[in-house]
Amino acid sequence: MGNFLKILFCILVSISLFGQDIYTENLKKLYSQPQGKHRDSLIVNNLFAQSRIVQENLELWIDSLRSFSVRNKNERGLLLWEVMDAEKAIRKLNFEDGIRKHLSFAKKLEDSGNRRFATWNYLRAGIILARPSTPFIRKKDALSFYNKGLEIAKSEKDTSEIIRAYVYIGEYYLDIKNLNEALKYLKLAENHLETFGDKNLYPTTLASLGSCYLLKNNVPKANLYFQKMDYWLDHNPFKFKAFYRSYISNIKFLGYANYYFDRKDYKNAALHAQHGYDAVQGFKAANNTRSYNTYAVDHLNILCQSHSKSGNFKPAFDYLQEYQSILNQNSENELNESFQELNTKYQTEQKELQIKTLENEKITHELKSQQRFKVFLFSIIASLVAFLLFGLWSWRALKIKNKEISAALLLGQTSERKRVASDLHDNLGSTLSSLRWSVGAIDKNKLSESEQEVYQHLQNSLDQAYHQVRLLSHNLLPESLEKQGLFKTIEQQLTKLNRTTPVNFTLKTPNASPELQPKTAFELYSIYQELINNILRHSNATTASVFFENQTNKQLRMTISDNGRGSNPSLKGQGLTNIAERVKNLNGTLEFENHSGFTVIVNVPI
Repeated sequence: MGNFLKILFCILVSISLFGQDIYTENLKKLYSQPQGKHRDSLIVNNLFAQSRIVQENLELWIDSLRSFSVRNKNERGLLLWEVMDAEKAIRKLNFEDGIRKHLSFAKKLEDSGNRRFATWNYLRAGIILARPSTPFIRKKDALSFYNKGLEIAKSEKDTSEIIRAYVYIGEYYLDIKNLNEALKYLKLAENHLETFGDKNLYPTTLASLGSCYLLKNNVPKANLYFQKMDYWLDHNPFKFKAFYRSYISNIKFLGYANYYFDRKDYKNAALHAQHGYDAVQGFKAANNTRSYNTYAVDHLNILCQSHSKSGNFKPAFDYLQEYQSILNQNSENELNESFQELNTKYQTEQKELQIKTLENEKITHELKSQQRFKVFLFSIIASLVAFLLFGLWSWRALKIKNKEISAALLLGQTSERKRVASDLHDNLGSTLSSLRWSVGAIDKNKLSESEQEVYQHLQNSLDQAYHQVRLLSHNLLPESLEKQGLFKTIEQQLTKLNRTTPVNFTLKTPNASPELQPKTAFELYSIYQELINNILRHSNATTASVFFENQTNKQLRMTISDNGRGSNPSLKGQGLTNIAERVKNLNGTLEFENHSGFTVIVNVPI
């Protein structure tokens, strides 16, 4: 039972899904009552409670809270609406900003005398720090916020928030396997829920208690709590979401599967893992791939090992393939995130360099202006002549300086790309190459038929990863861009892509290829590379084209189009932002067309 951190998130977000009917009925009654401060405060409380519920029309409830508070000049309602702004950051996976806002609002609520609502903010901050999908997990900090929320809830005698804090703290200790402390807080939550009217936390409390007793090898006690949990899933006054039923069943079956597997009862382990695997299919049905991948791998791992140890190699191999597929997908996502992070840092450095360059130019300009003014004071006629001569000299010097700066920027970008390409090729490429040789050294004739299939799948995956790294390192800055020019480099790359990708690329270049400055060639190549990557990764296209045309003797047009699903250029993505910045640096123009695919047109002076 080492998987509670992964399932903690669903426990915590499910806590407020089941009391919404109560709040809706309360609001209907309150709106029919005469206006007054007491009625308005109760309406604000219920609107805020609804806004905390995860549901499809969440934004409507948040807007209702704001509009009612503005219309009735309810300051507390406006403050509570501001709290929900932190939830928007969390829904966008901006966890650090969400934590910062929750803690800031909690302090405001305490200072304004609304300590009861501050409890919820402290508990939410703890949830984010403990959830498995957060890129940073600080469980001790989560516990401190849980205790802070419990302290305020007790002082305000808020039974609902007291129960919530008990459950969170119990789950924390369950995760680190301090079972005595976990039972202490979970039993406190259970005792309160027995007499408390709003029992929306009851199923998660029962599930956690069952898991706790299972870890203590008290199977009859665990069975009792899981039976209570099953009864509540089928006979309760609340409307459970489908994903919640999948998640709760996943907790129970995964607990039993681990229990039997540790005792080498592989038949029962596989049986319960299969039930759990079937349960998490509910996440896939709801298009929640992230949660499905998180929970499915645990059941697939047990299924694979249990069938293998029982001699059922065919199902073991099938489950192993899906298990490996999910792990490969997660690894690819992590690699993409790392690459994006590296690219963001690189772009930030370039922008800082541009800012410093502009600041230096401004200082230089101010110094020269002061010198011109001093010369003017000596003599009107002499200063006029000197000013004209100095102005001409300054213009030429500035023009030369700008060329030098542009060349330095280009050299810096080229050097950085070469360095990153070298690191990819020398370090990661060497590691993959070593792995290929190591795997290749295995005598597959000594392997069983199923093991040979696994061996061949691993060999193919390593070959594909090795070639992808080589292609990535080459595309960062191919040598042919310096030696053979832009058009020949693109021609060679598209030829390779036509052999290795499902997209069919066509290329058209000018009959009389213009001579391009290194900066222009470099920026056009970077724009081309960004657009081709987008086509391969996002467009679902089957055909694409890259056309270069001489519009005039002084202007070149690059048109890149595909027959994919199209794109919305109004979305300010990082890729389109980078392209627009590069076109601006070339004093060019950028156009988009969204008919039967997606087309980007770039016009630059040459």
